[in-house]
Parts: sequence; structure tokens; C-alpha cells
Amino acid sequence: MKEARRAAPRQMNSSDRYQYMVGIVDGLRALGGAARPSEIYAWLESQGLADAQDLATVQKDGGTRFKKEVRWARKELFDAGLIGAGASGQWFIHAGMPRLSLEEARAIVRIRSRLRRTSKTEGDRSSKHPAVVAKPTKGPSPTDWSGVVHRVGTAPASTYVARFGERDVWKVGHAQDLGARLTELNRHVPHEILGEQWHMIYSRRWSSAVLAYGMEQALLVELTRLRTTGERVACNERRIRSAWDNFVRAVADNRSIDYAR
Repeated sequence: MKEARRAAPRQMNSSDRYQYMVGIVDGLRALGGAARPSEIYAWLESQGLADAQDLATVQKDGGTRFKKEVRWARKELFDAGLIGAGASGQWFIHAGMPRLSLEEARAIVRIRSRLRRTSKTEGDRSSKHPAVVAKPTKGPSPTDWSGVVHRVGTAPASTYVARFGERDVWKVGHAQDLGARLTELNRHVPHEILGEQWHMIYSRRWSSAVLAYGMEQALLVELTRLRTTGERVACNERRIRSAWDNFVRAVADNRSIDYAR
């Protein structure tokens, strides 16, 4: 009897993984918003999204590499808050969840990888050198919640950089409505006396607030040494533009982000 081919060491094509992330979201949308893992596996195969080598390669636990990689993709989406897990074992997406692009899938992985490394580094540093001065706040992570107002973490949103007048003071943030956010930023600024107020300089639209928040946090990580209060940064325009362009190019080119400056 022919022995099943066991997993051979190889470098996983990252584009396959991103495609699985996109495919899971598309599959859940196509299957009514919720489905069991077995249904997602079958849907991906039916759509020609399952890599042939992944399907043919058997892992040590007896499962295929295809299922392992799909589970990896599902975890990235789950940890980013884009999909959930039901009590019955189903995977689900929130109502109104838009399609995920390959670029956004790359961004999820890049952002989360960077933030995980930064969190670990800061944890190691704090254990050796306890902080004396409070750090700038980073704001709440977007999630679904209900109350007098309903905010949807999976609704489209933008990452932005605002500038105060022509000064080298910047605000990095994310919002679903940039116009409303700008009004909010300037609400308590006496611009009739100062002759200055906040205005938007850069913005990048994402399919969900989770991704917009992720880019915001990645930018703040890169600009950590230049932060003042909250999400404000003090630096020249060249530096803030460099941080913005570096992130956008890294996501588009599918490469690691260089924060060593």
C-alpha cells in the first residue's frame, strides 16, 4: 500500500496564507455568515483556493497541511477581531462585514506581528527598569458593543494623521468619519484666538476599524520616542511622512516594516 506523503520541510508561500484569510471571509459571507470548519474547508476546495501541495501533504498528527494553514489563517482573523467562534464550533463574521483584500490580509499579519514583538520587548524592559513616568495612552481597541451608541469594529474606517496649524505637532488616530473626528478635535481649540486648528494631512481607508486601529498603533510604535501626550507626536514633517510612507509601502510590497531609525 502506498504510504501517504508526510510533511516535507518547505517555506510556506505567504501569499497562500493571505489567500486563505481572504477565502475564509468570503466563504463565511457565501455560507450565510457562519459555518463549521469542515464547511469552510470544502468551500475553499470547491473554489479552487486550496493549494494542491497543502492538500497532498500530511502532517504528523495525520491532518493535511491545508487544514493547518486554514486554521492559522482563522486564528489571525480571530485575534484581529474580524471573525468569531460560536459555542457550537462554528466560525462566524459580524453582520455587514465587507470583503477582505489580500493587501488587508497582509496588513493584519504585519501589524499584529509588529505589535506582538513590541509588547514583548516593552514587557522585558519594564521588568528590568520599572517605569516612573506614565506612558502615553493608546486608546481602546475597536470592538462591537451596544449602548446608547452602537460602534461596529468591522465597519470601514480610516487611519489618519492630523497637524496642528503649521506646527510640528501631529495627532495619529483612526475614525469611521474623518469629518466628524476633525470637528471633535477642534471643538475645544480657541482657534479664533490662536488662528490655528487641527487639519487632516494623511488618511488611509480600511475595510474595518480593526485594521485602521492596527495601522494607527503600528505608526505610534514607530514614533514611540517622539510621542508627547495621548496619540500626539512632536517631530518634523519629514519624519512623520517617512513613517507613513514606510508603512504603506511595506504593506503593498509584502515586506517587513523597518522601524530601526
